[in-house]
This record gives sequence, structure tokens and C-alpha cells, in this order.
Amino acid sequence: MAFGKSSAVAWPGVLLAIAVAAGAAAQEGGSPLLPGAVAEALGAAAARAAPAVVRLHVERHAATHELKRQEERYRSRERRRLMRMDPQGGASQQTDWELFFQYGERPSGPTTGVIVGADGLVLTSQFNVDGPVRAVRVELADGRILPARVLGWDKNLDVAALRVETGGRPLPAIRLGRREEPLPGSFIVLVGASWGRVPYTANPGTVSALGRLDGSAIQLAVQANFSSTGGVVLDLEGRAVGIAGHVLPFGRTGLNSGVGFATGAARLLEVLERLEGGERIEDTAPPFVGIRLRDDPDKKRVFVEQVVPGSGAEDAGVNAGDLIVALAGTPVREAVDVRLALARTRTGQVVEMVVQRGGRIVRLSVRLGSRS
Repeated sequence: MAFGKSSAVAWPGVLLAIAVAAGAAAQEGGSPLLPGAVAEALGAAAARAAPAVVRLHVERHAATHELKRQEERYRSRERRRLMRMDPQGGASQQTDWELFFQYGERPSGPTTGVIVGADGLVLTSQFNVDGPVRAVRVELADGRILPARVLGWDKNLDVAALRVETGGRPLPAIRLGRREEPLPGSFIVLVGASWGRVPYTANPGTVSALGRLDGSAIQLAVQANFSSTGGVVLDLEGRAVGIAGHVLPFGRTGLNSGVGFATGAARLLEVLERLEGGERIEDTAPPFVGIRLRDDPDKKRVFVEQVVPGSGAEDAGVNAGDLIVALAGTPVREAVDVRLALARTRTGQVVEMVVQRGGRIVRLSVRLGSRS
């Protein structure tokens, strides 16, 4: 990852905290939290990225009638769920439930954004700017607070683009240069904005899985919450792995649970120009091929187990038993590769499916349908 022009921000607290914890664990005979070299690399990566990590102050209009209806539906559903778990809960259960719901609500404090263009282009989670937004202000690492406006978003990837009014002065920026996805088990650090006087937060972790949430997200083993949502995820070399997002509002899991998600840098680069141009992509289901898969993970093969009648796959001549070689230009070795390929396509698009059938390669043109 490369950075724009910026002055170094020194905050050794991240590295110190990790190193002290690791050393203490080693002295007690346990395993250190992270090897010293890994802790140093992640701490240094976070410090280099810090100038481009900003606080977002989002002002909203009063909640609309529809938002209030959605909230009330959730409250009613959770109330019924808890009553099934403890029918005799009574007043104490009501209190516990209200406290739980407040924990899952969107906080009023600042969230996180990441400067990806020296001209003031900022990326964040779409969740951070969802709803009836009245105004957005961006607080830079040097303390300046500048107005910004929302340009575009992609709700499927949970990412939004903003433009900061810089007055012509370049800002420190992070370049989304990493196109390959990280391997599961890779070390990462999530850098987010912080409340109060602490310049930033840095939570170390690892990559858990790829292709989650219909192929739109990377799953992380990391402490993530509302405040760090929209922050940048870095690898050991300081390259941007992605932007943290896909937080579940009013949900029972996800906030500091040790499980987080991020939209990968490669996916962000695919839509960045569209978002910067003001396009607003609403939440849509991924396209439907019309096949059921059988995964052979030991041999890295994926077969077609069943073809859905009336689907694009059936019309294209896909047969049960076909070994899938590639879909929409993406090599297929695991079932997750099919989801990743579909995440980059649209309903109605015609894509090439390459299969192996009876020892020969067959190329088929499949029109993607919808799941409705």
C-alpha cells in the first residue's frame, strides 16, 4: 500500500500494548498473543495509515415513519423471542431486553472513514451514512474539521464514497493497491477512529474466510464495533486489504464479538469510479445460475449436482455431473469461487461457464437470472 503526502503520526501505544501483553503471556509460560515481529509490523502499519483515517460526524434528520416501523418490528420480534426463552421473565426481562436493544442501536458518536484520494475522496461503510443524513463533517488527524458530502454508495458491498471540501490542500491518502485477496490465517490490523483524545484504534487479528455474505465480504477474526466500522484493514506489509463494514444494526452478534467483515480492496476498485461519479447501488440479491453444487475440497474440484428446471443453466445445456472449470472468467476450485464470480455479475448478464464433460472441455453461455 502506498500513501499520499503526509507527516508521520507517532503513536507507540498500539505496539506497546501488544508487546507488553505478549511479553507477559510469555513470562507466565503461556503463548504470546502475537510474535514480536508480527506485532511490530502491524503496529508500524497502523501508525503509517493513521493520518488517512478520519472521524465522521454524521447529523441526521428525525427518523422517518418507515425507519420507526422497521425498528418497532424488530423490537416486537425480539420481545417474542425472549419470551419464548423465558416465559416467566416478567419486568426484569423487559429491562434486560431494553438494555440489549440499546447496545445494538446506532451510536450518536463519530464513526470512521478512510481517505483514498489526496483530493478529498473518502470511503466508509454505507451503514455510517445510511438514512436521512442532513450533514457530514470529517475530522482529520491534525484536528481540522471539514465539511463533506455523500457521493455514491453500494449497499451490496456496504461502502460509500464522500468528498471532503479541502480548499485545494492535498490530504494524506491510502492507496487501494492490493488486488489479490489475503489467505485465510493471514495477520491483519483494523485501524479505526477513536472517541476522545486517542488518535486512532488498532485491533490486530486474522483473516478467517473469503467469499462471505454472498461473495461480497472477507470474514475477519478481529474486535470490530460501530466506531471502527468504515476503518481500513491492513496486512503485515501495510497494504490495504479492505474497508471494514457489514455491521448488523440491532443484531445479536458482531459488536466486539471477535467476528468482523470487510469489503476487499479488489472489489472496492471495481466500483470506485461509479461511486465517485455519484451512482447509488441499492441492495440486490446476487444473480442466479440455476445449479446446485457438489464440492470436492480434497481434490479442489466442484461438480454440478443438480440443474434447476427453467434456469439459465438448463437453457445453456449445463448437465448434472459437469466439472466446473471456470465461471465468468473466474477459475473454480471451490464452491466459494462460484459465489465470488457471481458477486461481480448482474442479473440478465450472459457469462461463460467452462465445464469438463467426459474428458473434454465445453464452453457454455449462461444467462443469469434472479432468485425471485
